[in-house]
Amino acid sequence: MTAKLAEVASYCQSLAVSTSNSLAGATREFLARYSRHPTNPATGYYAQYTAPKNWDVIMTDFWKCIPAVSDPTQRYPELLCYDYSDLMVMILAQLGVQCRTVRAIAVSPLSSIGNYPMYLDHTFAEAWMGSKWSAQDGFYNVEYLIGGDYASADDLCGAADLDTIVPRNKPIGTTVWQAGWQLNGIDVALRQQDFYAAIEHRDDAGNSVVIMNGNRGDFDRLFKVSSASTPTPLRSLIVSSVKRPIPTVAEIRPLAIAA
Repeated sequence: MTAKLAEVASYCQSLAVSTSNSLAGATREFLARYSRHPTNPATGYYAQYTAPKNWDVIMTDFWKCIPAVSDPTQRYPELLCYDYSDLMVMILAQLGVQCRTVRAIAVSPLSSIGNYPMYLDHTFAEAWMGSKWSAQDGFYNVEYLIGGDYASADDLCGAADLDTIVPRNKPIGTTVWQAGWQLNGIDVALRQQDFYAAIEHRDDAGNSVVIMNGNRGDFDRLFKVSSASTPTPLRSLIVSSVKRPIPTVAEIRPLAIAA
C-alpha cells in the first residue's frame, strides 16, 4: 500500500494548492468525491474490502481515481464514518499533518427503541492546523468554522448554540465555498440529533477524554442500545463504551436558572 498511499497523498497535496484549500480539506474533499456510502454494509464492496480493512485494495482504488491514472477498472470505495477517519489519518500522516479520530454521541436521537431513545455515535477526524484542531468529517464532507477560525471537536461540544458554528466544504471542481447547516443533509443527521454535545477524543498520550455538555443534553436520560438491553443513563453508556479504561471525563453542568 505504501506506494499507492504516497501517490494519493501527493495528489491531495496538489489539490490543496490548486483549490487554495488546506491539506486536510483537500484530502477530505478527495475522499468524499471518489467514494460511496454502502447501501448494505453486509454485502458488496463494503463486506469484501472495507469491513476487513483491506487498505491495500481501498487505497489502490482511490489511486485509480487520480486523473493522471484514469484507470477504467476503477471502483469507488464504500466507506462508513470511521473508515473515512482512518483514511484521513493515513493520508495526512504522509503529508506531515497530525490527525486523530473523534467519536461523537447523539443526545437527541431521532431513532428510538420502544419508549427509549437509541444510543447512536458517529466518528470524524480532527486535523492539527498549526495553532488548533479542525474537525474534518469525511462521511458528510464538511469542516467547521467558529468566529472565522477552524472549529475543533471541543468547540462543537462547548458551543452554547450551534448557530455560532458554520459548516462548509469546497467540492472538487468548484472555486466557491458552500456553507450552512443544510449542506449535505447534516442539519437533520447531525445538528438536530446533536451529535456534538458529547464527544470522546484522545489526548496526546493516547488516553480517552470524554466531554459532555449538560447545557445541551440530559445525560441522566435513559437510553437503550438494543431491544434486549436495560435502559441506562446516557452518561453511563458513554463512559462504559470507551475502549480504554478509566477515561478522563469533563462535564459541563447545566446553567442555574435564577428564581
